[in-house]
Amino acid sequence: MEARKKRIEELDILRGFALFGVLLVNLTMMHTSRVGFSVSRMDLEGMNRLSALAIEVFFQGKFYTSFSILFGLGFFLFMNRTPPPSTAGTRLDPPAAKEMSYYFIRRMLVLLVFGMIHMVFVWHGDILHTYAVIGLILLYSGNVSEQRLLRRAVFWLLIAALFNGFFSALIEEPGLFQGMLTSPRIPYADEIYSQGSYLALLRYRLVHEVQDAPANLLLLLPKILGLFYLGCFLGQKGVFQNLKTHRAAIGKVFQYSAFSSLLLILLTRFFALYTGGATPYYTFAFLEGALGDLLTVSGSLFYMSGLLILLGYPRWEKVLRPLRYMGRMALTNYLMQTVFWSVVFNGYGLGLYGKLPYWSFFPLAAGFFILQLFISKWWLARRKNGPMEAFWRKLTYQN
Repeated sequence: MEARKKRIEELDILRGFALFGVLLVNLTMMHTSRVGFSVSRMDLEGMNRLSALAIEVFFQGKFYTSFSILFGLGFFLFMNRTPPPSTAGTRLDPPAAKEMSYYFIRRMLVLLVFGMIHMVFVWHGDILHTYAVIGLILLYSGNVSEQRLLRRAVFWLLIAALFNGFFSALIEEPGLFQGMLTSPRIPYADEIYSQGSYLALLRYRLVHEVQDAPANLLLLLPKILGLFYLGCFLGQKGVFQNLKTHRAAIGKVFQYSAFSSLLLILLTRFFALYTGGATPYYTFAFLEGALGDLLTVSGSLFYMSGLLILLGYPRWEKVLRPLRYMGRMALTNYLMQTVFWSVVFNGYGLGLYGKLPYWSFFPLAAGFFILQLFISKWWLARRKNGPMEAFWRKLTYQN
């Protein structure tokens, strides 16, 4: 398969679009320690409840899923480049593939360092270290056939759905859930995040949050690995390398994902009516969790395929094309988001932790996203890559 000699602009647009969803969900996570439960378990009313429900149904889990798929696709494209300083050519021969494996390992190790620094000094919800560790597993994929990549993707995504269903049923146990709510760690975390100094927060993160990172990585592994394989499948299929040829298939993905997403939303909302109450409904909680996990995949495919369809129309292409600036600086913009909003929410900054209504996250995310879009466009008019992207590349290739 012939590799493109230029960036695939549609990938940058998808990354840019996904960054908005990631920002919106991350605002809810940075705003309070009481996250991870469905709206049925949250003490919210009126517009706040409707806003939280909209975020849960239409945003939560869908956009890091998109990033994970694009990461797997990016791995395939990376491994099918010719080693620098050569120009892009055809599929690599074994010596060239071996050299690119070396560069990919360096790339992931650098990303791991970025992620660890980010997790310790900025925000415990970092995803970069997770991508780096699980990304190394992709090196063992070799020249796997399209069918095997797809089977691996489906297998791991089903395992992830079963895991999520199991933990949702586990939380349905009233004693366990009540114990989680009354844990002394929650008010302690709230106090540290809302009023503590930076050093106090750093100490809390090192003692209580960083040590949870390995367990969280294991819990995320099936889902993210399955999404990485799905991205590799799309790369080997040549979908983004030749979008015109695959436009009919993209249309079918849009139709199927729209139908399945709607069905999964209705089912999860129905099961949610019976969860989170005084009476445990373990089966319904399991189904809500498992189907909700599958909804993140179908919802992501719906957004991605829908965006690609819109890009086929000149008017929409003109509207959406500026998103490429955000996507080209995805790493820089992701880190900029968490650094800025951690200062806004945490006690060592503006101290707005737990004080904002849920409905406010929509205009705040939109306003900051637009600001980042202008900054990205300004920067890329003067530089080839974003600052963190250039630094990442320099450390990867040592040039």
